[in-house]
Amino acid sequence: MKRTRERQCLCCKDIFFPDYRNTKKQAYCQKPECRKASKAGSQRKWTRKNRYYFSGPVHVERVRNWRSANPGRSHRKTSAHVLQDDCSRIPPVDQHVNTPLPPILPAQSSALQDFCLTQHPVIIGLISQLTGCVLQEDIDTITHRLAQLGHDVMASNPITGGIS
Repeated sequence: MKRTRERQCLCCKDIFFPDYRNTKKQAYCQKPECRKASKAGSQRKWTRKNRYYFSGPVHVERVRNWRSANPGRSHRKTSAHVLQDDCSRIPPVDQHVNTPLPPILPAQSSALQDFCLTQHPVIIGLISQLTGCVLQEDIDTITHRLAQLGHDVMASNPITGGIS
């Protein structure tokens, strides 16, 4: 295979080897700023060759029709253009949940792997450290017992001390 000659980049003036598929036309190296300069140069060259491509009464009418059909839309965005509503004008809504949580039974659980993966690793590690269990099914059983205990505590009646 014939070795390509090295060239000097038109943008950064560094020496580079052009890609073997494009040796005759590549004048810029692969650095991002040089690629941008290459794109800008290509567009300038195309615009010079096709100076009247988008001019004329047909294109003027096309742009006028588009602008009348799309008011407020243009290529230029002002700094005042806001994509989101101002949340400070929305009054806050106070929401309360008064229904007790249903008990969790081990029979309702899904696949063991899925349950362990949905728990935070710190919780799984803490249960494993406190109990000495490292098997997922043991941790699953303990987690269900702890969740049931938590639901019982949250649903308990503070006056009688028992479950309501």
